[in-house]
Parts: sequence; C-alpha cells; structure tokens
Amino acid sequence: MPGTNLCSASCLPLATALAARCRVVLVDIPGQPGLSTGRRIPAPQRNSWYGRWLADVLDQVAKPGVVVVGHSLGAAITLATASPLVSRQVLLSPGGLVRARITPGILAASSSWLLRRRAADSARLLATMLAPDQVPRPELVEWMTLVARHVRSSLDPARAVVADQRVQRAVVVGDQRPLLPQPPAGPRRPARPRPATRRRPLGGTPAHRRTSGPPGWAHHGGGRPQVIEAWSVSGWW
Repeated sequence: MPGTNLCSASCLPLATALAARCRVVLVDIPGQPGLSTGRRIPAPQRNSWYGRWLADVLDQVAKPGVVVVGHSLGAAITLATASPLVSRQVLLSPGGLVRARITPGILAASSSWLLRRRAADSARLLATMLAPDQVPRPELVEWMTLVARHVRSSLDPARAVVADQRVQRAVVVGDQRPLLPQPPAGPRRPARPRPATRRRPLGGTPAHRRTSGPPGWAHHGGGRPQVIEAWSVSGWW
C-alpha cells in the first residue's frame, strides 16, 4: 500500500525484493495518483472508507493469512481495515498516529514543489524526507514532478482509525524522521514495560533512536494498535 502522492510503481524496489519470497499484490489507492479512480474521499470519513475498500480488495485477491504492508497513508489504511483475511500488518512510517512536524525547511520545499513544479524542487522535497546521506531515486523525482504538474495533490493522512481487530503489527520508522516529533532533550525516564511489544533495529542497521510512537500507544484494547515489534531503520521516510 503506497503513501500519499505515490503509486504502486513507486514501490517496485521493495515489491521486487518481497516477490522473491512470496506472492505480492500492489494496489493504487483511490483519490491518489496512479491507475485507480480519481474519486476524492472527504476527510471525516476517509480512513474508515479506505479500510472498507481495502477489505473489498483483499476479498478479491487474497486468502487467509495475508500480510499487508503499508507506507504512510497506506499504513493508515492498513490500520483501518477489519478484513478477517489479514494476519499481520507491517506499518512503514505510518501516517495519522501523531501530528506531523512541519519545519520551515519542509514547508519551503513543499511550497516550491507545488508552485514551481520542477524536477529540482521534487528532489529537494524528497530529500527532506530522507536521512542526510540518502539521495532520492531518479524515478521518484520524475514521478513527483509529474504529480506536481498534473495532479491536485492531497494533504497528509487524516487521524488514524484503528479497526477493532486483533492482528500482529510491526511498526517501522526511520531513526532520522523529519516529519515526526523528536523526543525532548535531556535525560529520559525509563519506559515502562508494555505487553506484546518488542523493539529492535532492523537487519543490523544502526538505529540511533528507537521509537514505537507516543506514550500509551502500544497496548491491548481501547481501539489502539497492538504493536508486537517496533523497528528503527536509518534512511527510511
């Protein structure tokens, strides 16, 4: 499940790697650039509607035991679905769980991208979402330039809606995450143990800061996510 302003083709590197091990189905999200419908879903019901839409998609293409991988908006949609076919969710930089941290640099890059619609502005915007040593893929730069020139861009995901469903969830966020609030400076109090939650870096990638979300986020019940693992990965956005 791709993120805001992206499409299934933008996920090809990840999908190709996964396809070597399992069957992979990519979908374009309604109301987002790509090959799906251009219908816009009103914000108050957006994620709930998307959750039902994803359940319908899974009924047509999946069997019980499916793993849904969603990035940003795609992760918010993944959280909102109550499909009984889903056994595990992998949430990459999920949107809608905490308020985005829009810095002056990100705001300037976004404005230039929307107004100037040049490849250089697309690359600058994408760079604000990457670790300092990362470079945007050329095909992503080209895609975002096309979106700026030909599509009325949507806003960030609405507040996340978590379906009343018990599934295993793994959350992956970048250790350098410009769009997410940074923990306060100074000594940090030891976190209290949380049931069904494990934290570890992914694949030995250096993780300077590990996080699974705001306090009280990972626990059972209450309509909030049950997180079994939270990974911190350098360079992810």
